Amino acid sequence: MRKWLCLLSLCFLTGYVAKTDATQISWNTNYEDALDQSKSLNKPVILFFTGSDWCGACQKLDHEVLNTPEFADKVGNKFIFVLLDFPLYKPADPRTTDQNRRLQKKFNIKAFPTLVIIDGNEQEIGTTGYRSGGPRAYADHLLEMIREYGQYQQKLSSAERKPLSSTDLKSLYLKASELKRTQEADKLVSLGMASDEKVFFLLEKFRGLAAQGEFNTSQAQMIKKEIQSLDPNNEKETQYELAMIEYEALSDEMLKGKVSAEKAVLPLVQYLKKFGKQDKENVWKLHMTISQVFLDKNKLQQALDHARASYESAPESVRQEIATAIRNIQTTLNK
Repeated sequence: MRKWLCLLSLCFLTGYVAKTDATQISWNTNYEDALDQSKSLNKPVILFFTGSDWCGACQKLDHEVLNTPEFADKVGNKFIFVLLDFPLYKPADPRTTDQNRRLQKKFNIKAFPTLVIIDGNEQEIGTTGYRSGGPRAYADHLLEMIREYGQYQQKLSSAERKPLSSTDLKSLYLKASELKRTQEADKLVSLGMASDEKVFFLLEKFRGLAAQGEFNTSQAQMIKKEIQSLDPNNEKETQYELAMIEYEALSDEMLKGKVSAEKAVLPLVQYLKKFGKQDKENVWKLHMTISQVFLDKNKLQQALDHARASYESAPESVRQEIATAIRNIQTTLNK
C-alpha cells in the first residue's frame, strides 16, 4: 500500500502518466503543468471529465475512442491531454480530487463524459461529449472544432478592420455566446445593431440585460420599445421573443421569492391577449407553460384554466397528454 501511494503521488507531482508505447495518448493529471506545456508547445488542451469506475458512457468513450491506436495516431501529438477523473469506488489523491472539483465548477460541467478544449490562456475553444462513429471520426470532430475556432478568431479580427455582413456578424455572435466570450459578444451586438439584422441584435442586447436582472431599467425599456416599433404586428415573432425573454427573467426572480407567479407569467398573458389569435402555433404552448407555473405554486384553479385553454388550441398529436394533465389537476383540486 505504501508503495502504491508513493507512485500515486509521483504521478500527481510529475503531472503525467508516461507513455507505454507510441500508440497511446499521454494523459496529464496536473492542470497547471498542462497549461505550461500548452504555452511552450503551442498546442490546445483537452480536459476529459470522466467517472472511470461508474459512468458507462465514459468507459465507452475511453474504450471505443480515446484509448485506441487510431485516435492516438491521428491527434496524439496535436493536443495536451488532461484526465480529470471523479471515481466513486477507487481511491484518489486528495489534491487531485480538489483540483478536479475546482475545474468542474470553473467549466460548469453538468454531465459526464465531457471534453473541454481550451488554449494555454484557459480560453474555451469548444465542448463535446460522447459521439458514436469510432476513433477517426471523433478525432476529425475535435480537429473541426479547432478549425472553426480558428475561423472565428480570424473573422473577429477582421471585424475590427472592415465591415462584415450581417450574416457573418450573427454567426460570430452566436459563436462568442457559445464560448462565453461576454466582451466579444457585447462588441458584436454593438456592431450588429448598425446592420440589417438590427432586430436580432436588439433582442440579444435586451436578453443580456434581462439575464442580469436589468430588464426594467431605462436602457432596457428603450430597447424594448424600439424592438416593438420595428415589428409592431409580430410578423417576425419579435413580440413573442420579447415576452419569452421577460418571462425567463421574471421566473428567475420568482424562484428567488422576489415576485409572484402572477407577475412571472404576466408577459406571456399580455402576449396571448394581444397576439394569441394570430399565433396559433405558440398559443397552446404558452398556456401550458403558464399552467405549469401555477401548478408548481399550488394555484390549482389557475393551472386548470390554462391547461384547458391549452387543450382547446393544441394540435391533435398532443391533446391526449394535455388531457391527462387536466385530469391530474382536477383530481388534486377535488381532494
